[in-house]
Amino acid sequence: MAVVDTGAALTVISLVLLRASQFVMRPWDGPRVVLANGEQATLLGAATISVNHRMGTATGEDVVFGMDGFDLLLGNDFLRQCGKVQIDYREPKTSITFGDQALVAIASQLKITQHDRLN
Repeated sequence: MAVVDTGAALTVISLVLLRASQFVMRPWDGPRVVLANGEQATLLGAATISVNHRMGTATGEDVVFGMDGFDLLLGNDFLRQCGKVQIDYREPKTSITFGDQALVAIASQLKITQHDRLN
């Protein structure tokens, strides 16, 4: 499951999804990462991934982090590549639109593709 987090500067991938997609993990050489609760994150590494959907492809550097409950957290580094992200909190149900497409239309077509392949 993927989570959209407009408060996250970086995109995060779980070790489980990283292994399943066969992306290559390498050491994280960026700045230290601080979580919303103020704790410093213990990162496992980094990987370059691409997320494809009907509107195009977003590619970027993800940090690898142990997460429970979801495998991919899409942060602002990926969301910026969508151009326009709109969240409508009105009743009866919150909806998210990327460009001109609702998240429901994108989610059914969302797939993680390999950028770096293990040999």
